Amino acid sequence: MHLRQRQLAGMPAIRNRNNKIFTAIMTQSQEPNEDRRIDRQLRTIARRVNRLEDTQVTWGELNVEFDRLYDEVDELKAEMNQRFTTLETSMNQRFDSLDAKFDLIMRQITGQANS
Repeated sequence: MHLRQRQLAGMPAIRNRNNKIFTAIMTQSQEPNEDRRIDRQLRTIARRVNRLEDTQVTWGELNVEFDRLYDEVDELKAEMNQRFTTLETSMNQRFDSLDAKFDLIMRQITGQANS
């Protein structure tokens, strides 16, 4: 993608050491780590469930452990829902920005910019 296309797409222009402008794609460097952390937590929960299935525990102990597991799963679900909501909001803002820029360009092309 060329510089102008990135600027039109709402990606910021940044100057490098030689004072030349380049654009940076805004990514959250922590997302892969977060994804791995969530995967790790899900695997841990799965192992705990397997251990509970294989061990001889009383119903009360089993009930307490499954309550803990359900609480952890609910926390992960809430976190994932928040991340999806944040992503959706970000994408909607970018689409709105692109839509406004597209309208501006189309008005320039059609000669309706002065109206």
